[in-house]
Amino acid sequence: VTAVIVLAGDGADEAHRRMIQRGVRLLLVVDQDRKVLGVITANDVLGEKPVRVAAERGIRREEVLVRDIMTPRERLQVISMEQV
Repeated sequence: VTAVIVLAGDGADEAHRRMIQRGVRLLLVVDQDRKVLGVITANDVLGEKPVRVAAERGIRREEVLVRDIMTPRERLQVISMEQV
């Protein structure tokens, strides 16, 4: 499956639409230069994160951005291909 990307400044709802359109449950979150900043999953978008962030910030759920609920690159655990 080809990797699908979303910008950190896109809305969480846009990320969900993109997942549905492309038939994936995870998007790579990138900046304007296409540098990977992290990932966002269907669980991030559909779970409690958007509601919690909206309540904490006093905004509508529709205003929650990808950067607000994504998992940053620094928190991802990866293994090298040599280990596989």
